[in-house]
Amino acid sequence: VKIVYNPTVEDIKKALIEKKAVVVPVAGRQLYNPYFTPPGPEYHALVIKGYDDEKSEFIVNDPGTKHVADFSYSYSILENAIHPSSFIVFRPIF
Repeated sequence: VKIVYNPTVEDIKKALIEKKAVVVPVAGRQLYNPYFTPPGPEYHALVIKGYDDEKSEFIVNDPGTKHVADFSYSYSILENAIHPSSFIVFRPIF
């Protein structure tokens, strides 16, 4: 398990390329997810499982809504929702 503080988009993409699970705590209200009950959760966590450079989006499993699998957040939205003192966990997938 590797803990990374202040992760960048490139850090996350690199971990995904290396087939590592990426779990990230976020400020839920900064995700602007239309499926959250307003105003949305103050704290939230996601599993980032892929990305799409053409759309500049991360593909996530988001347990906060009924649209759990394959939800997308833009790189900028997700990067802003990750608190500067937060961390993400990169764990090899077995």
